[in-house]
Amino acid sequence: MAEGAGCCHRIGWWWLRIGESQTRFRGNMAIQAASTDRSGFRLHCFAVLTTIVMLPLIFVGGLVTSHGAALAVPDWPTSYGYNMFLFPWHKMVGGIFYEHSHRLIASLVGFMTIILTVWLYIKESRQWVRQLGLIALALVIFQGVLGGLRVLLLKQYIAIFHACLAQSFFCLLAAIALFTSRWWKERERVQSQQNEVQDKKVTIGGRPLHSPPCQGGVGGGVALRRWTLWTTALIFIQLILGATMRHTDSGLAVPDFPLIYDGVLPPLDSVTLEQINQQRIWQWNLEPVGFLQIAIHLMHRIWALAVAFGVLRTFWIVWRRYRDRRALKIPVMLLAALLAVQISLGIFVVWSGKEADVTTAHVAVGALTLVVSFLLTLVAFKIASKKHLVHKSGRLLGSQSASKTVCSFEQARFEPHCFLRCCSAPHHHFQCKYVWPAPGGSPSVRVPFA
Repeated sequence: MAEGAGCCHRIGWWWLRIGESQTRFRGNMAIQAASTDRSGFRLHCFAVLTTIVMLPLIFVGGLVTSHGAALAVPDWPTSYGYNMFLFPWHKMVGGIFYEHSHRLIASLVGFMTIILTVWLYIKESRQWVRQLGLIALALVIFQGVLGGLRVLLLKQYIAIFHACLAQSFFCLLAAIALFTSRWWKERERVQSQQNEVQDKKVTIGGRPLHSPPCQGGVGGGVALRRWTLWTTALIFIQLILGATMRHTDSGLAVPDFPLIYDGVLPPLDSVTLEQINQQRIWQWNLEPVGFLQIAIHLMHRIWALAVAFGVLRTFWIVWRRYRDRRALKIPVMLLAALLAVQISLGIFVVWSGKEADVTTAHVAVGALTLVVSFLLTLVAFKIASKKHLVHKSGRLLGSQSASKTVCSFEQARFEPHCFLRCCSAPHHHFQCKYVWPAPGGSPSVRVPFA
């Protein structure tokens, strides 16, 4: 008896030690996870800050072009022989102020991008995000060299490419900020677990089930992905046209709006063009223009209609099928508001005779519109996935369904008659499009939850 009691005592002691070890291990894992989460949050905040600093860089770059100050500092990488960072502040007057300020802010963005790249390489576990950091570093270096070549070579096509690359770099920084956010990481975790659930087979009477997609699921997701992608492409093409128009002096090739030289059609022959140029010189005090400049200007106006259609179509899809998803509703509302502001600014650019501040605001809002549309596209591809299944964690991806039956998570898990090709709905419920009778009436549906 004594030996049995001692043996039980030793077994109990070892069991307690094992329990204490497991508790300490779980506690250490929790502390490590919390530390990693805080580090990831700081990285995300720095990525957001780097993205925000990019907007004033684009704005000041627009001021340089609007004020014709691109060659106010004719040397590079020095500034009138001075080190760029040691140039006297009292000499920053006139166009020098705009050009040199643009160089200083660009240097700040480059320095922050270096920090961001190193930080991603040290703390980020996802290889593809680290590679995006390296791409951002390469782009910012190339962009700086391109800006210097613009000063030294005096080529307008370099200025156009420089402006378009700045927009692309802005989108890349915004994407890195999104990818390092807690929201994106949570979606990745949920989708990873969802894929594990989808790998298991759902059967009716021993046969695999292939149920049609729910409304707002696959069809709605495809439409949303397609239109957000097309809208972003349309906006980027519009920004290319805008940069071409600015750097070919086509901004006032048609100085009235909504008419075209008090008519509907542009000049189509040399005689009419000559008459228009005489009117520009003596009546409006403007430089003469050619057919190509007028064509670029009108293409910019016409393409704005395509952009407006794309934005409104995207807004309609989100508002109709995904209005319960804040991650989609808020950016699409912001995109629609930016579209209205951008169109108004474009009209005022013409009416004001291309006033510098209004034109620069038009450039900055255009860049912000592109970034918002690009982020909306990324979120749409993440949320509106091709498959929408009930997830064992209770977290769902997809859109609200127009289905008839609403089941709680516990019902969906334990009551096989409430199945299961489901879309997300508010308040963590499941709206099931297809419902089978209770087990007494037809073959049961077995739900493959662990």
